[in-house]
Amino acid sequence: MSRQALLPDCERSLKMALTESPGRDTKEQMPFARLPQPWRMLVGISDRIVRIERPIMGTLIAGVFAVILLNLVCRSLGWALYWADELAIYLMIWAAFIGASISVKLRTAVAVQLLNEVLPASALRFNKNLVDVLVLMSALGLLLCSWLWYDPLMLVNTGFDVHAFKSATFNFIYLEPTLTLQVQKFWLWLIMPVVAITMSLHSASNVIQSIAGQPLKTSRN
Repeated sequence: MSRQALLPDCERSLKMALTESPGRDTKEQMPFARLPQPWRMLVGISDRIVRIERPIMGTLIAGVFAVILLNLVCRSLGWALYWADELAIYLMIWAAFIGASISVKLRTAVAVQLLNEVLPASALRFNKNLVDVLVLMSALGLLLCSWLWYDPLMLVNTGFDVHAFKSATFNFIYLEPTLTLQVQKFWLWLIMPVVAITMSLHSASNVIQSIAGQPLKTSRN
């Protein structure tokens, strides 16, 4: 083989080596490394939370199937569990809320991609950043609604007297029991403010990573 024939192959190999070199990866990660420490800590906290959320959601879904199966077996034996249906409903609600939080972190929520298919690269990045900001605003809105609903400051001012709280606010959140579980509903509704906090952290983490040009960081990578 002639020397001239080897030159294109050498140039191609050199380009591939430069493209895959560690120096290039380090350079791409530098913007994230230069971010303020609190921002990088927030991204790390979000990553840790999603690692906890995944097994919790799996456990809740398994609990739904276990409760339904147990109720079917008990009914076939002539001994129905009157509380099983309500428990299965609340387990599914908790799993759905936690799943929504995970989908925010992973950016896997259902979306219409028609606009993204026709936008140029610069406009596409702006559109994705805008979506991250809107998701963050929605999560903060949910957190605000949860704060107003539970109204913890008024509860403290009334000395944790739920009847005085009801009289002062006409809010019966702390006095509504479940139908069959005989548990106060506000304990089960706590999933809303909890998920509002986690969704806010996840969406803020996505905004930070978008600003830094950092690829999506999850427990998978």
